[in-house]
Amino acid sequence: MIFKTGEQDKYDMIFPRPAREEYKDAYYTLKEKYELGDLLEFYRSNKNGTSDIAIKNITGAERDEYMIKADENGITLSASDDEGYFRAFTSLRQLMLRDHGRVMFCDIHDKPQFVQRGFMLDISRCRKPKPEYIRTIIDILAGLKYNEFQLYMEDFCFKYSAYPQFTEGFDCLTPEDIKAIEGYCEDRFIELVPNQNGFGHMTSWLATDELKHLAVTEDTIDPLDPESLEVMDKIYGSLLPYFKSGRVHIGLDEATGLGKNQTEAACRERGKAAVFMEWLNKLSDLCEKKYGKSVMFWGDMIINNPECFSQMPENAIPVEWDYEDISAQLVDRRCRELAKTGHRFYVAPATTTWRSFTGRFETSEFNIRYMAELGQEHGAYGYLLTDWGDGGHPQNTVWSYVQIALAAQYSWNVGIKQHGGWRKPYFLHGAQDYMDEYVFGAKISRLLCDMGNYYTLEPEHIAVSTIVFNTVDMPLDENIKEDFYDITRIGDPCSFEDIICRMKRDLAKVEALELDELYKREIAVNVNMVILGAELAIGKMNGGVTKQKAEELHRLIDDIMKEHREVWLARNYEKGIETFLGVLKSRQDELAGFIKK
Repeated sequence: MIFKTGEQDKYDMIFPRPAREEYKDAYYTLKEKYELGDLLEFYRSNKNGTSDIAIKNITGAERDEYMIKADENGITLSASDDEGYFRAFTSLRQLMLRDHGRVMFCDIHDKPQFVQRGFMLDISRCRKPKPEYIRTIIDILAGLKYNEFQLYMEDFCFKYSAYPQFTEGFDCLTPEDIKAIEGYCEDRFIELVPNQNGFGHMTSWLATDELKHLAVTEDTIDPLDPESLEVMDKIYGSLLPYFKSGRVHIGLDEATGLGKNQTEAACRERGKAAVFMEWLNKLSDLCEKKYGKSVMFWGDMIINNPECFSQMPENAIPVEWDYEDISAQLVDRRCRELAKTGHRFYVAPATTTWRSFTGRFETSEFNIRYMAELGQEHGAYGYLLTDWGDGGHPQNTVWSYVQIALAAQYSWNVGIKQHGGWRKPYFLHGAQDYMDEYVFGAKISRLLCDMGNYYTLEPEHIAVSTIVFNTVDMPLDENIKEDFYDITRIGDPCSFEDIICRMKRDLAKVEALELDELYKREIAVNVNMVILGAELAIGKMNGGVTKQKAEELHRLIDDIMKEHREVWLARNYEKGIETFLGVLKSRQDELAGFIKK
């Protein structure tokens, strides 16, 4: 009997699902015993063939394309280069792990939807991971057939030789670290791409005495001042030589100061888009001519000005990003416009974990799918899953794992074309099962997704955040912050009581699992942050908290602060932790006022 892709979920043997796969209900028994614990070692030990595995070179195959055939005669892997064979061994390892000493008869012909399949990790805003944890992330990416990894930088998270004073006195990544991380990526056929913002999001740089005179606003550097380009040259000169990649992501998103203060006259006379394009071209010329790297940049500053597309540098790659489910039609239009330019472009969904503690999983699942489908429809060159650290980066990266797996599936194989907003639950279930089997070693992924959906119980949904997070983030006597609703007018406390009940119930299930202790602690501390936010929300709705409740929450914050510090330091440098600890301490001090009453 032959089973084809999608016919029976129990025959989902490989994740991400291949482009084409067929299985027969028969098995080839392996003659040799294979060490399957480490993907790279499995590839290196067997890439020249064994008594079970024949290696066949084919010509004309695309990048990452491979074939696997298993029958009574053995296993044949076909590809045209080492990268293709690595993807083939990645799939073969899963087949071997599933059936313990035998491989199901199969005929697989596989290649990815997107040429570039990347993951971007924010290592800048507070949480600065140590190299050993970055390697853990790379191992996960390699198993999921990613071929690109970006480290996003806007803060002082790297030892910039041109500005040593900015990182004096604390640990962060060094040039030697970057070279070692790149070698680790290169061994696993992953391109490490530098990502250094250079327009908006420069608050830390512009707050220094040396550079504050270049600030248009607190976060935007002056594109009209020649010294700004000199500063960027020093930053690039400190960073780019340690990356072999021929590309650099220069950011340029959300330059909120453009058109204000010293740029107001130029933007009024020439238009904001024209001033932006001039800065883009200056940075592109610098990176290409001096450092041999073409640029990638976020497309939000020009996407509504298609008349400027013709001014894009020849080799520049715009990245279309959007993270909310209500924006699908806008993304469709933007991708259509980008496709017309003839430039290669990326689509970029997100994990949506920031400013939430445990994520907004339902939003992320939809975002990951529709960005892939629109990217497929409009011929996007790359797909980049982003993981941001806004709000002090209190969420541990474990909350992004299922999204990383799900995005791996959609970037490799978008699946059947579908209508409307239908989900592809088999992709989600495959992502959850993969993480449980190959990363966690326990059935936890569905619980993570459930806890990442607590925001659906909130009385109102807000963009790129949750009410619970905002309640922790703002003083107890404030109800409105930016676009945040007046919490005293949006419902009754039962919504937040339901959140507390759900989170405690799911956390008890996590605690009962045989799971790595550090993962348990990372999950628990973030769940307790959600519970804290829900309790504070109830207090705001009730006009305050009792002395007894204030004492209870004061102790909860003590526990959270202690545990947050310990699990943070297990994987990250200490610098940056003070930001969110400061938020918690402020709430604790406010609660002390209720205790004294």
